[in-house]
Amino acid sequence: MTFASRSADARVTRTQRQIFEAFADLVQRRRYDEISVGDIVAEAGIGRSTFYEHYRDKDAVLRLSLRFPFSPLADLFFDEVPAARVHMALDHLWQRRSLARILFREHSRAIAVQTFIDLADDGVRARGGDPDVASLRADIAFKSHGMIAALDSWVTGRLALNAEALAEAVFNHANLALALRSPER
Repeated sequence: MTFASRSADARVTRTQRQIFEAFADLVQRRRYDEISVGDIVAEAGIGRSTFYEHYRDKDAVLRLSLRFPFSPLADLFFDEVPAARVHMALDHLWQRRSLARILFREHSRAIAVQTFIDLADDGVRARGGDPDVASLRADIAFKSHGMIAALDSWVTGRLALNAEALAEAVFNHANLALALRSPER
């Protein structure tokens, strides 16, 4: 890697961090649906064209920001996640529960569910399955909606569990591994 490419990588990383930080600050102060790309770029101190070099829209920023905490939870669908990784993801959500409470509402909730569906689809494909099989598609959608509902209840205090108990409950209800092995799929 050349100095120029390292510098470009550092600029990309810095710009993406500015966008994420601006986005997170805005979401804590305003409803997601009230935030525009213009608001994000103004808060981040970057140009609109710079934003669009990295993201298609604000929903893309939200989807990408949710992949980190959601990835180990979606992997629970397949029984392949070390407990420490699940606890780390749940701790991350718990520490940012004021933000999570906001993001599990309205349009952003649909994006959160779709992020889970996309992660589960990726997991099915990685295991040689076809996520477009109707019965598997229904399982993925149902379990993704259930995951967001459980997380929402947890971060708002309506589900009084510690992270370990929540991880066990999620695993018990989310496992798709048996569905992938089912001969009718």
